[in-house]
Amino acid sequence: MRAEFELLGALLDPHAAFLLQRSLKTYFIRYHEQCKTASAVATWLEQHPAVAEVRYPGLASHPQAALAARQMRDMGTVVTFRLRAGNEAGARFTEALQLFAMAASLGSSESLILPPQMLSGKDLTAQELAISGLAPGTVRLSIGLEDIEDLTDDLAQALSKI
Repeated sequence: MRAEFELLGALLDPHAAFLLQRSLKTYFIRYHEQCKTASAVATWLEQHPAVAEVRYPGLASHPQAALAARQMRDMGTVVTFRLRAGNEAGARFTEALQLFAMAASLGSSESLILPPQMLSGKDLTAQELAISGLAPGTVRLSIGLEDIEDLTDDLAQALSKI
């Protein structure tokens, strides 16, 4: 068995393979919907007074929006923004959210958040931090399949608590 493993790599069990195959049939529909929702959330966040900056390639304000429009069909499901009030406000904001799960991964069908305390870049130099854009109060969202209005309502109530 070890020789086969070394030759072929890790293998999925039949049920996991079935689930993966089944989910791939609807992947592009789900991804397209998540991208539409991410764009709406980014636009909504850009208008909120507690938000200093939104980084999403589909926004006209993004420094590389023209490049993204040439290279991408959909603009992705990740929205990064910076709270004016910094890291402590980010922690309060994260705790107040009800629909977003705090997670270190991205790409789920549920909406997820990486709060400032998980994006601190503590092993980076000052120059590397500047390049990365990880300023105090930076929050990263991975948008899932929830209703746009439910997500913006949740974001609004959480932003009101910072």
